[in-house]
Amino acid sequence: MISQTLQSECQRVVSHLMQRHGWRLLEESAFAGRLLARAQREENAAPEGLTALAVNLYCTIWHEACRGSGSRRSRAYQELAHYLCDRALHKYGDKEMAHEIAQDALLLIFEQVESCRNPGAFMAFALLKLWNAATSYFRQRDRDLERVEPLPSEQTPESGDSSDGAPELVDRSTPLPEQETVARELTTAVMGRVAELVAASPRAQKQLLAVVYKFVQGYSDEEIAQALATDVAGVHVLRSRGLSRMREDTVLRQLAQNYL
Repeated sequence: MISQTLQSECQRVVSHLMQRHGWRLLEESAFAGRLLARAQREENAAPEGLTALAVNLYCTIWHEACRGSGSRRSRAYQELAHYLCDRALHKYGDKEMAHEIAQDALLLIFEQVESCRNPGAFMAFALLKLWNAATSYFRQRDRDLERVEPLPSEQTPESGDSSDGAPELVDRSTPLPEQETVARELTTAVMGRVAELVAASPRAQKQLLAVVYKFVQGYSDEEIAQALATDVAGVHVLRSRGLSRMREDTVLRQLAQNYL
């Protein structure tokens, strides 16, 4: 006999996720029914566990739709655009920048969707492409800035405050461009090494991504849990193990010594 409590909890989790993310590739009743069946099969009925199962389930449907055709594929990419733009805006705080980076990430996903070997982790795959797109965006911005020479100043101010008492136009709290460049170079090098570690040990992928999403992309534990289809407690375990792996890696230690 189906537990009424479990059934209602599945419905609640599905309703929340569909409303929050605008997911419409499944009817709500069908989604809740699939989640209930899977929860009974896997005996994972805790609220946190149900959310992870629901995200994993929808990711497989999302992945399949993105590889399909017609209106269903269009819907899948619309949902993906909304999700990626929201993540980019959360990270960078600029609507125009977030939209551009998200669009570039969508193109990468469209071109590389067949390389996603784990449909249940499609959200994590999409976030990695968002990071790739952001890296390319900032590299291009740096190249464009290098081509622009500063205009000669009409006068050379003396040290200290200007004679007319005008406020400084430079925000001293803002990192210098060269500092930002070094930070991005370090991030790129670290992510390159992380990709090598994942290729060498695919089972460690979630552990390493739990670290990257927290300390590189600044996501909350709840957001990481959704991306990796686990719960917050699972994120803590994954991140602890990922940090241990990264501390043991000589290449990552060398990067820290060279840049920091």
